[in-house]
Amino acid sequence: MPEVPDDKETALAKRLGAAGLAQIDANLLDQADNMFHKAARIIADAIKEGGFPLDDTHCCVHLRRLIALADSGTLEWAGNLRRPRFSEVRLPADTWERVREEVQERKRAKEQADFEDAVSQTEQHPDDPKAWRALARAHNSNDDYPAAITAMTRAIELGLSASDAYWDRGRYALMAGDYDLAIADFSQGLVLSDQLNNDDLREELHFLRAEAFFQLGRKTEARADLEHVRDDCVSWTIQVRSKDELLALCAE
Repeated sequence: MPEVPDDKETALAKRLGAAGLAQIDANLLDQADNMFHKAARIIADAIKEGGFPLDDTHCCVHLRRLIALADSGTLEWAGNLRRPRFSEVRLPADTWERVREEVQERKRAKEQADFEDAVSQTEQHPDDPKAWRALARAHNSNDDYPAAITAMTRAIELGLSASDAYWDRGRYALMAGDYDLAIADFSQGLVLSDQLNNDDLREELHFLRAEAFFQLGRKTEARADLEHVRDDCVSWTIQVRSKDELLALCAE
């Protein structure tokens, strides 16, 4: 079995994967989903460049993990995998298609059930901000970012004012291309982080705001935000970004 190259990207993917496994063990499925999604993106990009050779054994282990995640309800990253990303892997087509179809079917069923439940909750509890946040997340899962923004705005109007509320809406705005709203929300999230002395989302808020500034051509402000981000930071903005990549994009 060939060894996976231990370069910067693959080492990062391994760390993200290990973090995801630890979070699954702790039943923190949303966090695990995020880690595996990032790892899968990095691996996929490396495969395209020919820098992450997987043999049949590696890939079968990966597929078994995918099925396990589907069974546990963590479907978002699994359902987003596409066969072309594994074009260099010697995996029988029928095996891949069987697994992919199974995961996609489960993902669609879960998303539909979650969406229907979220709509029902807002109808039954129209003044509950948590119900509107759940609806926003359901819209986000369907890539309906304007609807997600609308639902999250209602949640905020009803009193959901923690920094993660603005982090959520800011991420939806970023994906929708509403960069001014994204900047305003990430800025408010940072204000609340200061007021509550809570650093949990501080780095992520700076990183996401840097992406929004870059998209508007405000590179100086983007670089200022990146000063608050670890050098080895890699996260999802509108795609997988590293700090080094964003700094290079923001160079004068």
